[in-house]
Amino acid sequence: LWPAPPLTRDWNQNSLVLRLNWGEKAVLLMADTGKATEKILLKNGDSIKACGIQIGHHGAIDASSRTFLEAVDPSWAVISINRDNFRGYPAPETLELLENLGIKTRITFKDGNSTWQPALTGGIH
Repeated sequence: LWPAPPLTRDWNQNSLVLRLNWGEKAVLLMADTGKATEKILLKNGDSIKACGIQIGHHGAIDASSRTFLEAVDPSWAVISINRDNFRGYPAPETLELLENLGIKTRITFKDGNSTWQPALTGGIH
């Protein structure tokens, strides 16, 4: 779904965004993108509905908007970070947003690499 030319100087915003589909299920992988890319994806009208999402930019404050997450409508999310990340990801605001939306969230440094298992049994979108 992304990136689309022209590329920017912000390599996070140039990150590859993929929607992986199998059968009636889908997972949205946001890489290091954030709210700026989300706005464009919403405007483009691409299908972004997915049962699961990898939250962009390691769950930073600029990672995900309420509008975007409501459009994706995931039942679960994964935030990929290591235990000793010096930037302090994920942002408390991002975790609060996910919790308020009822999105079950896993963080790789706490929950390990088996966090994608819900994709096999998660909701169908």
